Amino acid sequence: MDQLGSKTAYKPVANKQPEGLEIRIITLLSLIFLGLGLAVALIFFGRELLFSLKDYKIFAGLSGSEWIGFNNYLALWDTPSFLTVVRNTIFFNLLFALTGFALSAAAGSAMLAMPAAARQTVVILTVLPLFMPAEVYGNWWIHLLGSQIFMDESAMRFLHPAISAVKYAGIPILLMYVVNRLYIRRDAWLPLKGAGLFALAALALIGNGLFAITSVFNNPMNTGTVGTMDLFSMQTGFYQMQLGMSTGNNVMQLLLSLVSMALLLYPLHKLYKATFQGEQAERPASDYGARAISLVLALGCFAVIYFLPYWAAGDKLSLSAELGKLSLVPSAIVFIVMCGAGAFASVLAGAAMAGAFLSANRAIVWCAAVMLALITVLTSQPLLMSNYVMMNEAGLMNTVFAIAVATSFSAAVAWALAAVWRLEAARGEMTAVSALSAIGGMLLIQTALNYGNVTPSLLYLTDPAKSPLLLYVQLVRGSGADTLSAGENGLFGFLISMPPLLLAAVAYMLLPKRQLLLVAGGMKL
Repeated sequence: MDQLGSKTAYKPVANKQPEGLEIRIITLLSLIFLGLGLAVALIFFGRELLFSLKDYKIFAGLSGSEWIGFNNYLALWDTPSFLTVVRNTIFFNLLFALTGFALSAAAGSAMLAMPAAARQTVVILTVLPLFMPAEVYGNWWIHLLGSQIFMDESAMRFLHPAISAVKYAGIPILLMYVVNRLYIRRDAWLPLKGAGLFALAALALIGNGLFAITSVFNNPMNTGTVGTMDLFSMQTGFYQMQLGMSTGNNVMQLLLSLVSMALLLYPLHKLYKATFQGEQAERPASDYGARAISLVLALGCFAVIYFLPYWAAGDKLSLSAELGKLSLVPSAIVFIVMCGAGAFASVLAGAAMAGAFLSANRAIVWCAAVMLALITVLTSQPLLMSNYVMMNEAGLMNTVFAIAVATSFSAAVAWALAAVWRLEAARGEMTAVSALSAIGGMLLIQTALNYGNVTPSLLYLTDPAKSPLLLYVQLVRGSGADTLSAGENGLFGFLISMPPLLLAAVAYMLLPKRQLLLVAGGMKL
């Protein structure tokens, strides 16, 4: 009998830790890569700190800009909106974590109580919004609820984190589903543990305000509650050309997250161990037919839910003759290739760093975890001015290559690969094939996540033909004849969302169940 009382052929298997020369070599190389990664991250943080201590002028460069000490920080504190955005960032993350915890715990409990045949469909359905482009996701909610509520500061204080939590709820729900399949006995506390892991991980990066989705909802009417440190960095650095203040804000963000990560790393470790424990079951044979049926049902339900508000409002779901002439396929291919190039570099770096977590030595694992935690915090901000300047000096602005550069590293990828490989090692099933399977699956997932969450406007990618997402943003924010009708907005958004959704579907079909935890690589993009 399995966890829910249905018949199964599972048998207990002993947990195993791989030993030997190969693991020691992998561990050593991984620690070297972690050390190099930390050194690079510290160098970039040092550059950001140096920028914040100067009156940086683009044409003068860093060396030619005047040293002004802590004047930028004093100016930050004198800016009336700064304390507001700090408060908003902390408040948003607290509510995001609490809402995500409550939502995923309730949904996860309901999912685990469902018949096995329905469970997969529900899990896929909850994961799909994670891969939907932030702009499309945000505009769907605006159409559903009407634009008026999104201009209300009081309402947005709670609505903003709630909608963000819905987008990411699939991560802890998927975690519960996979863990439920891994062990013989059902853990009655699993929904709370899975939801708790998600909430703590969100709070560990409390300085990060989910820039991609937050920027969709921000407007002059609600900036008092939606304006976060991420947006403040963008607005002061680019819109007002206060580059020194922007870098000072970024340093403050990094320090805020560093304190939060230091406080929560040990509780995260303990909760992770408490979640992934028990007598493991043998891996069942993959039933690709059942997977395909669940996937088709989930995609069908997703499409119905997506289009329902447009049907209910009587919107015409078609494109105008002018929009119908747009050739989306070439631009989608170019964009996927660029996102895939960044994902490839990110996955290679993540794999190189994740190997240390295969070690049976607790001291080595803790050392690797601390180094990766530091790298995570130092690379978590979406817009570091020093990165922008470096890309500009390298001649990458206004090119599709900037997208690949901006998405070429994700610490979440290293955490996801480490968790999956550690599970494989515990079962004694860590092989070259399983390692490559995880890398391939992570490549698909990360490409899809890059497509849906990278913000081309940040990189000054001025040719919309290179990105269907940028074209959509331009049309939605346009005026006059360029403005999309509600029906066109919905249909066009759905069409440009299909590439990442299909990539995620391919990953779901090909990956073993336990490797679906790789989706956690999308945490707090």
